[in-house]
This record gives sequence, C-alpha cells and structure tokens, in this order.
Amino acid sequence: GGIIPGAVRKGIDVSKWNGDIDWETVKNSDVDFAIIRCGFAGNYTKYDDPYWEENADECTRLGIPFGAYLYSYATTVSGARSEAEHALRLLEGYDLDYPIYLDLEDSSTLDADHTEIAKTFCSILESHGYEVGVYANMNWWNTYLTDPVFDSWDRWVARYNYECAYDGPYSMWQCTSTGKVAGIGG
Repeated sequence: GGIIPGAVRKGIDVSKWNGDIDWETVKNSDVDFAIIRCGFAGNYTKYDDPYWEENADECTRLGIPFGAYLYSYATTVSGARSEAEHALRLLEGYDLDYPIYLDLEDSSTLDADHTEIAKTFCSILESHGYEVGVYANMNWWNTYLTDPVFDSWDRWVARYNYECAYDGPYSMWQCTSTGKVAGIGG
C-alpha cells in the first residue's frame, strides 16, 4: 500500500524464501507484476527453486504479469552455459511478460569475468526468444559490471533507499527488501 515516488508500476521479487503465496490476495493488492526466482546455479534439478512452478502457474492462471531470475554462481563461461540451460529448462512452457534476469551478486564469484558470463547467459536465452536482463546491487553495477556490453540488456538495480541514486540507465529499481504484501507471509 505504500507509495514509491516516481514508480510507474509496483512489483515483487519472490522465491522459496516467501513460502506459500496466496496469489489471489496478491492479485487484489496494489502489486502490478512479479519477478520469480526459477532457480540458482547450474542445470541440476536440486538447484530449482521449489516454488517456481507453483508461483509461475498461479501468475499465469490469474493473469499477473511476471518475469524470472536465476541466481548465479558461475565463475566460468561453461558455468554460465549450464545456468542458461537451467533457466531454459524451467522457463519452457511459460510466456514471460518481463525479462529473465541473471542475478549477479554472489561474493564467491568476485574474481570471475562477469562480462563473459553475462554475454554467454544472455546470448543463449536471447537465441531462444527471451528478453533478458541483469540484476545486481548498485555497488556491483558501479564496481564489477561496468563494461558497456551491460547496456545491451535490461538492467535491474537493487538500491534499498527512498531513491535510486544509480547514475546509469535502468528499467527496474528494487527499493526495499522488507516490503509487506497481503497474501505473502514471508
């Protein structure tokens, strides 16, 4: 119910950490869309988000626009390829309204070539007809994800503040990690 100054639409980022969601209640709230974690890491079913299918099915059933993200642990191009295959496997049969985002923020990957990892993941998803993007916090955008190639994709910036002070272009701003939405307990 809170107003976010300058926001065009209000969305939520959900994953297994939110548990069972009452999507009918969410639909009747002020939420306009959802970005749902489909999984993390490489293409193994043990890395699927256990709520991905339920959340994506409910958004589809209720007509709630949604996109997806995959949390990356890739440190090599082959790891990025496996993560792209993971996303493709989970996205099959779903019609996304928003991009599939590669979530780059894990400190275990600081020494990786994030440019090549993102190029690999994004080009594979694009070749299958998906709109793609990259998610990171403002520090990562300013420190590690500075190559101009990142301007090729949708950019989602996490900046928990009353305003997004990121100077680069972006299409989505995650302003909080503590919002409360009717129908979501966690």
